[in-house]
Amino acid sequence: MAWLSGLSPWQIWLMVAGLCLAFEIITGTGWLLCLSLAALATTGLVQILPLSVTWQWLFFAAVAILMACLRRIKKMIYLGQHTDGRPPLNDRLALMKGMVLTLDNGLINGTGQTRIGDSVWFVKADSDYPAGTKVRITGTEGIFLCVTATEQQ
Repeated sequence: MAWLSGLSPWQIWLMVAGLCLAFEIITGTGWLLCLSLAALATTGLVQILPLSVTWQWLFFAAVAILMACLRRIKKMIYLGQHTDGRPPLNDRLALMKGMVLTLDNGLINGTGQTRIGDSVWFVKADSDYPAGTKVRITGTEGIFLCVTATEQQ
């Protein structure tokens, strides 16, 4: 660790930014990107102004909090734009709500499985239905698709 004492503060902050960015690429959460950008901003400030370590950490923390707040606000605005009643694209369970399907297997004790496309899904109902019953997906409950029988058989 003797090599670390020979580095200037901006080089250390640049390494912190690079490490945070590398871990962000691995995890993909988005939160480490806030830390990476804060460390990058601290790198730039330390190159311009000679600050003590305390002020460097305070600036880093302030920018990291600001970035996290901006990220959260952006996410809230983005989610607010999707108020047209349609579920987000990658929410497969919400996309299936209202779909009518025919049960491959009967429901025993109100639960069973059926095939939708190339996947097998767990289904749940208030009563038992025989195989071949047409049902409508009304919602989800955990990993189960909640279904009710349609009037047309």
